[in-house]
Amino acid sequence: MESFIREIVKKYVREMKDGVDRGVLIFPNKRAGLFFKRALMEEVDYPILCPQIYSLEEFIEYIYHLTIPDTLFLVSDLYRIYKQLYPKAENLEKFFFWGEIILRDFEDIDLFLVDADKIFEGVRSQKELDEKYFFLEEREQAIIQSFWKNFLPAPRDSQKEFLDIWNILFPLYREFKTELRAKSVGYKGMIYREIVDLIKKKEFSVDTETYWFVGFHALSKAEEYICKYFITEHNARFFWDADSFYVENENYEAGFFFRKYQKDAVLSKTLPDTFPTNFTKHKYIEEIGVSLEMGQIKLLHQMLKELCLPPLHPNDTVIIVCSEYFLFPLLHTIPENLIEGVNITLGYPLKESTFYSLILALFDLKINEAEKPFYYYKFVLPILKHPSLLLLETDAQTMVDSIEKENKIYIYKEEFENKGELLRSIFCEDIDIMLIIKKTLQILYEKTHDEGFEKVFVYQIYKVIEGLENILYLLNATDRANTELLKSLFKKTVEYQTIPFTGDPLEGLQIMNLLETRNLDFKNVIFIGANEGNIPPSYPSDSFIPYNIRRAFGIPTFQHYDALYAYLFYRVIQRSENVFFLYNNISEHNINGEKSRFLMQLYYESSHTIHQKILTHSLKAMPINPIIIEKTAPVQKQLSLFCVKQKEEKPPLQFSPSSLNVYLECRLKFYFQHIAKIPEPKKVEEELTPAFFGNILHLAIECLYKDFMEKKNKRRIEKEDFGILRESVRDSIIKAFQEHYKFVDSYKYFSVGNNLIAEKVISQTIHQILKYDESTAPFEIIALEMQDLGITIPVLFSGKEEKVMVSGKIDRVDKKENTIRILDYKTGKDKQDFESISSLFERDNKKRNKAAMQTFLYGLFFLEKYPSENSPIQIGIFNIKELFSHTFSPTFFMGGSKTEIKDIRPYMEEYFQNLSLLIQEILDETVPFNQTDDLAICKNCIYKNICRR
Repeated sequence: MESFIREIVKKYVREMKDGVDRGVLIFPNKRAGLFFKRALMEEVDYPILCPQIYSLEEFIEYIYHLTIPDTLFLVSDLYRIYKQLYPKAENLEKFFFWGEIILRDFEDIDLFLVDADKIFEGVRSQKELDEKYFFLEEREQAIIQSFWKNFLPAPRDSQKEFLDIWNILFPLYREFKTELRAKSVGYKGMIYREIVDLIKKKEFSVDTETYWFVGFHALSKAEEYICKYFITEHNARFFWDADSFYVENENYEAGFFFRKYQKDAVLSKTLPDTFPTNFTKHKYIEEIGVSLEMGQIKLLHQMLKELCLPPLHPNDTVIIVCSEYFLFPLLHTIPENLIEGVNITLGYPLKESTFYSLILALFDLKINEAEKPFYYYKFVLPILKHPSLLLLETDAQTMVDSIEKENKIYIYKEEFENKGELLRSIFCEDIDIMLIIKKTLQILYEKTHDEGFEKVFVYQIYKVIEGLENILYLLNATDRANTELLKSLFKKTVEYQTIPFTGDPLEGLQIMNLLETRNLDFKNVIFIGANEGNIPPSYPSDSFIPYNIRRAFGIPTFQHYDALYAYLFYRVIQRSENVFFLYNNISEHNINGEKSRFLMQLYYESSHTIHQKILTHSLKAMPINPIIIEKTAPVQKQLSLFCVKQKEEKPPLQFSPSSLNVYLECRLKFYFQHIAKIPEPKKVEEELTPAFFGNILHLAIECLYKDFMEKKNKRRIEKEDFGILRESVRDSIIKAFQEHYKFVDSYKYFSVGNNLIAEKVISQTIHQILKYDESTAPFEIIALEMQDLGITIPVLFSGKEEKVMVSGKIDRVDKKENTIRILDYKTGKDKQDFESISSLFERDNKKRNKAAMQTFLYGLFFLEKYPSENSPIQIGIFNIKELFSHTFSPTFFMGGSKTEIKDIRPYMEEYFQNLSLLIQEILDETVPFNQTDDLAICKNCIYKNICRR
């Protein structure tokens, strides 16, 4: 079937054969003009000059020398005048939303040639309505009165404020247009209306040419007036793209405008006597209901694979994306053999670029800086982790690793001083946020490779920032310094901007929205997302002009909107041969599973056979199979690294008390952590996690006693020393925080947020420990954070006798009278009683005491280091949960009789045997690494997603 564009080309060549280059052709959009050029080139086999081809907006700007600025400029200018007229005006950030609505209303008023004075004054009172609208019919007056009856006779405060704003709309409209005209700019409706006014005054003229208006539809009143001028004054030709199927049937809204033009004295002469009957010709039409959006994407992928085979071919095919949501998944599903030939009219949204997120992160950094010498990590990491910085600045990843490893909540500006140019420009230079962003974009542009969209994105965002600077003169000094306002304006400006995809717009598979299909015809049409609410899209209902008044004054309402999209829908399929509709058929969680009403019309009211399909697939939960890691050769090779060799370059891996407890809890977790070495996810912890709290507590107590011993040059702690120790608690906590955050300079630490809470809790805990220590004084501190401790255990590995090391660090060793005390600080829920020595190694024993198992091992370490020590050795823990009890004691108790462990020596032989069996089991090649059956253990495990627990 011949396309509409091809028909027009043949007519044009036939009628303009002596002057093909002398015509002026006007299309609804640019793309139709491009297709016309290609068809003209194919039709003419001799050299010609191309005629002038314009979209309607381009043509209007060509014949009337006012330009249309961007929305930000228009709204900002509107706001400045609004503030002059309305003393209660909010700031620009809050006005922007209303400003866009007002601008759209002004656009509609001008495009449809409405008397602005009358429509804006029409809401003041019922009496004024009666007087000013005497020319309306009773039915139209009733429509207006029915809307405003709730405001009369005595409006409430909110209604009065609303009416006050309405009262200034006409002065705002008048002054705004005067201001724009003085700057030689204007919005679309204003320009069109001025041309109409000049035509009415017979003051408008254009060059005498042969004008062809091609494929128009749904003209505004201003556009109608301009078109009629060219018809009557320049004998312009009009060519309409419609079908008798919907034009001649009053029930089809698709033909609404053509039936209206048939009644117009001028436009009716341009309409054909009979419209074509392309729509009723044979077509294969298929509706396919698929579960959710991704189901449609996957089905489309299968369909695209067949594009190079009959009946489908890329050049003859269009995919109509009914919702922007589908664009990015669609781009990733295009088969490789079609990628080069794809043409996308929708454009890549600028807000989806990574550079957009970077600029927002820069705004957030500046907003939350608050003149401090440091930055909060939550505003630093999004910048440092941005792909561009990681790629272009080697220091960025180093900074990320440092912040996450050292758990830095606050990062000082001076830490960036010796870093790369990009980092210095962002974090070190104390200048205006707009200058920071511009300099950052300049560096990115210079360093970014030419390939891809990156430079285009950077350049486009730079233009947006420059545009923001151009309107700053409209703002007062406070507004110019308001970074939140600038961020909001930036987001508003970028929201609807797109970057066009590169490629040949005339070749290959076409991907576009329904509006872009005007005048274009394809053999194969594929709709994706053909659900109600997508086609037709929801009507943009925000307006200061209520529905009833819009209708009374002839301004478009949702009926106009529906008629427009109904025409586009029927027009794109009227010359097609194969049509496929993909839609979601699942309704749940606010997802619309209703197919478009246009599809229902096709099914019930057209003569075509509609092939309806529902694609379903059986869903069943995948079984969660247990994970078992056999000790294969590669695993055995990793385990061999724990064996002590006579000669080796690297020291052997060593078991730690915590790693043995992990193995007893879950063999698989031990494998992930110590054999496969899957690291924990890196993240900064600012909350009071047990690990954070425990680390600060250990450091603070170590600092407290160590500083005291160094200052007094003694290890013996007397009761009279505790007054000094208590006075030093605060300083020791500060030192602990400084060491935790790796602060070299003491002035950098400050008490704020969670740190302040942690300080108070840790301070109370340390004072309670000192209270207990004072009650047991005097005692002698032998060591704090005692390191370089370990034991060697003989094992059988791969049939050979080997040795492995178990090592660790003891929090505190002291001597009370004749007893050595090995003490550990615990911030969890550890108990101080256990059933037996063997129970410490029973993985299925839910009462297994991990703290006792660990502390006994510390005792074993101490005996290994000091074999000649004859004093009793007692183990214990400072358990914070029990610490505040008046009966608190750090010692352990065993068995039902609660026997106090006063000396660990009698238990060491049994303990060592159990420990050796545990180590032997870890290395035993017949014992796999498997999962625990206790799901409570899995609850907080970092590997639970791997196990699907």
